[in-house]
Amino acid sequence: MAREPGIRMKIFQKTGQFTDIVDDGRMADQDNEDLQHLILIPKNHMQGKCAKCLRLVFYSLVAVSVLSIGLILSREHFSSRITEDSELHTAWKKTQMPAFASGKNKSPDLCQISDLKFDCHPEPRAIENVCVKRGCCWNPVGPQNGIPWCYFPYGFSYYAFNNLTSTKLGLQGSAVSVRPSVRPKDVKNLNIQVIYETEDIVRIKITDAQSPRFEVPLDYVTTEKKSQNQNYVVKQRRDGIQVFRKNTQFPLFDSTVAPLIYSDQFLQITTSLVSSYLYGIGETVESLHKGGGDWKRYVLFNRDQIPGINRNLYGSHPFYMVVDNKGNSYGVFLANSNAMEVEVQPGNFLTFRTIGGILDLRIFLGPKPSDVMNQYTAIIGRPAIPPYWSLGFHLCRFNYGTLNHTAEILENNLRAGIPIDVQWNDLDYMRNQDDFTVDPKKFAGLKDFVEDLHLRGMRYVPLIDPGISAGEEVGKYRPYDEGLKMDIFIKNDEGHPFVGKVWNPKATVWPDFSHPNITSYWLNQLQDFRGKVSFDGAWIDMNEPSNFDDGEHNKGCAKNSLNNPPYLPQVTGGSLYSKTICPSALQAGGRHYDLHNLYGTQETIVTYKVLGDLTNERPFIISRSTFPGQGRFGGHWTGDVVSSWEDLKQTIPQILSFGLYGIPLVGADICGFNGNTTVDLCKRWMQLGAFYPFARNHNTDDGIPQDPVSLGPEVTSASKEVLTVRYSLLPYIYTMFFQAHLTGQPVARALFYEFPEDASTFFIDNYFMLGSSVMVVPILEENYSKPTIEAYLPKGWWYQHYFAEIIESLGEERELQIPENSIPILYRGGSIIMKQDPALNTQLSRHNKFHIHVFLSKDSNATGDFYWDDGVSNLPHTLVQYDHFVFKAEKNVFTMTKEFSGYDTANMTLGSIEIRGVRFPVSSAVLNNVPYKFDYSKSEKTLKLDGLSLIGASWTDGLALKWS
Repeated sequence: MAREPGIRMKIFQKTGQFTDIVDDGRMADQDNEDLQHLILIPKNHMQGKCAKCLRLVFYSLVAVSVLSIGLILSREHFSSRITEDSELHTAWKKTQMPAFASGKNKSPDLCQISDLKFDCHPEPRAIENVCVKRGCCWNPVGPQNGIPWCYFPYGFSYYAFNNLTSTKLGLQGSAVSVRPSVRPKDVKNLNIQVIYETEDIVRIKITDAQSPRFEVPLDYVTTEKKSQNQNYVVKQRRDGIQVFRKNTQFPLFDSTVAPLIYSDQFLQITTSLVSSYLYGIGETVESLHKGGGDWKRYVLFNRDQIPGINRNLYGSHPFYMVVDNKGNSYGVFLANSNAMEVEVQPGNFLTFRTIGGILDLRIFLGPKPSDVMNQYTAIIGRPAIPPYWSLGFHLCRFNYGTLNHTAEILENNLRAGIPIDVQWNDLDYMRNQDDFTVDPKKFAGLKDFVEDLHLRGMRYVPLIDPGISAGEEVGKYRPYDEGLKMDIFIKNDEGHPFVGKVWNPKATVWPDFSHPNITSYWLNQLQDFRGKVSFDGAWIDMNEPSNFDDGEHNKGCAKNSLNNPPYLPQVTGGSLYSKTICPSALQAGGRHYDLHNLYGTQETIVTYKVLGDLTNERPFIISRSTFPGQGRFGGHWTGDVVSSWEDLKQTIPQILSFGLYGIPLVGADICGFNGNTTVDLCKRWMQLGAFYPFARNHNTDDGIPQDPVSLGPEVTSASKEVLTVRYSLLPYIYTMFFQAHLTGQPVARALFYEFPEDASTFFIDNYFMLGSSVMVVPILEENYSKPTIEAYLPKGWWYQHYFAEIIESLGEERELQIPENSIPILYRGGSIIMKQDPALNTQLSRHNKFHIHVFLSKDSNATGDFYWDDGVSNLPHTLVQYDHFVFKAEKNVFTMTKEFSGYDTANMTLGSIEIRGVRFPVSSAVLNNVPYKFDYSKSEKTLKLDGLSLIGASWTDGLALKWS
């Protein structure tokens, strides 16, 4: 129903008053469905005069007509979100459309909504009169545990979207406010930009048409040219944007389901999800699967916080992935660094609610989970390849107390045969907990100790906090003096260095990692420190940033809208400055309000650049605070987990989630950080932690020692066994990191990721895949004494590490034997992996023989890859210094071909080729046209060529093994 510009409309508000809204032409050409967004009819608004009665009748007739058309369109609108899978979308099918209320006027009751309630009062303690003033519906049913009592009426909206037009990048449009929200400083006019970034990535960017706003300053990939042949269709509705796969009727992203809100310090956008199989949204302590069930709210605001349920933790990752019942996947990323809530509700809906910045969304079409990760990391940056030595076992604790005790614990474990690559020290090595210093008494001789580690093939990583002591005498502490001189510290509202308190005895200031001079400053400090201790990597902690004060030391934070925003996400601590820097603090890149969640990742970026220059090797960095893009420069550990069975279990979904965030180098403190572990707990944690991508045993200063030897022979034996398996798998694990760098794939992977066509895997997060070929099944129960453990095995052949039996699964639960001192480890049929003889560290093991292991599928095929380089070179932007080999087995022939050559393989030795799953007796084996002695076991269905001792080009130029 078109209207001429300039018509003044009367909109009835819940307060019982009419409000004038002028249509200046921007609202022309709206259909009847649109009118239902604008007209709410009062139930009892009698005028008493005939003309007024006629007016009421007229409005009622219009409303009935509009509603009739609206109901038809609404049913089509909602049915477009129902997938063919009735099981996944029962919420949709139970949806009640708006019913007519009883009464003389038969006016529509737009509040009669069952499951599709979108929160109109996300603040705590909603009350009726406030709700009604917002023009929303009030229905206090049941406990207010996420279920909104105050919710938007059906068809409610704040903006009208105008027609999108074509541009060189995609589409361009606008949206105009049609009613004010209750949020201060509404943005009246919005720019809507739809960018066709690739054929499988579409970007929706919603900005203030009049004023620039903060945007995430990280170096995300953008396009300058519209992609052709898109696999998606973008549709504009009156109240939002929808994104579909081509030739499907179900939107992957649909912002029309609930009102868009865009004010200065409150932005909200909601979308439907194609299924309840939802993953991502972190950092959180919860199950891997986050969809379905109750209303849930996740807060993303980086905080120094012991991990626990319903707490905002160290990192913020506003990214999610959805898988449907057919295995098709897609992902959505909101590039926004402000404090944020992500709300998930029944019926398969998700709301992003943030208090600053812009709405900058990317939708990744997949369709496989691996495709989604390829597309996502193509934008935020591919994960870095870590140095090879960093994939060994790491040993640390807070407060060894002295260098002598550090060395004693290390030697005890090495003598027991525990493989160790890296010794760490926490802040107790420092003088007065000051960065870039060494305690001259307790840690005298640290420089020589580290040099000795290097001679033995090991490495050293110290803690480096971002907080710089501000309590030293002038001229006595270079990091503070030079920081003042270079003016690189974060400032308070008055322009002076912001002073808080962390570990330093008196006071702390923080470098501004958004400052243009920060790289020079950080290089000077690390270079000076490396002159004292030739460390090999950096452990950057406390970089949320953590502050033991709430805001400024002895001052707190000023009372303004940055420190106390009109809407406060439900953050732990009850304020944005609880145990951190005031949001109003000044940085070169803007206010800390906008930059807070970026602090740790910006520190990682600067540290990565500096370490590469200082060591002339590939940087190794582990950071506690993270944001999308962190994986391009460093890894993460999951912080101060508790030594408990519950925390042991929880580390698996945490680590699997970080793989989805583009941070494959991730681990948890093995045996727990806080509290005292037990022999049983630490044994089981070592058995699991040996297969974390990043494996480090670390605990607190007031806990009992928990290195393997200190806990006794049971933990020592188990640790030695599983770490020996890890070290034998390092060539395979390293290959997975190469694949992560090239295509964004996680190293530790959830089963749904590898088997998205198998819905039975969608909720599994108590065991996992290491890469695509190895399954790890840990024991997570106290005093577990059964000889077997149950695990679901997807359809196919599975080979056990410790036992010869081939398990043929139809997609079912199976009982797995538990080996002595270890856990079930299985290889996926159809895989080929490279192993290597283990040693006490990787410098030694890299000289040992390689072994090719083939695990045939039921149809006697298998494939695999192997990447290799020197493991330490500081990589150029374009990889050239590596070899890539491709494995293939079919029809009784195994081949290895070199796909790319850039590494000197002269010293590489092949010791054996083992092929499992050979069902028929073997009479001959010919390797590179030469008959070879072989062993064949009929009972184990294994063909093995052992004792090969092929060196250099004799095998690295290619292999062909035929058997008959």
